[in-house]
Amino acid sequence: MPEDKRIHVMGEADLRSEVARMAREIVEQIEGTDELVLMGVHRRGTHIAGMLQD
Repeated sequence: MPEDKRIHVMGEADLRSEVARMAREIVEQIEGTDELVLMGVHRRGTHIAGMLQD
């Protein structure tokens, strides 16, 4: 998408907060991380999977 057509949806702090919330919910739902595998779609998903892992 051309730079001038991009729409800012959420800032870095908001994104980090959302990813932290998602990580907490995942751990709560599966009751731990021993069997957890994180995967992401190659474009942006791998970056988000890495953030969740941290």
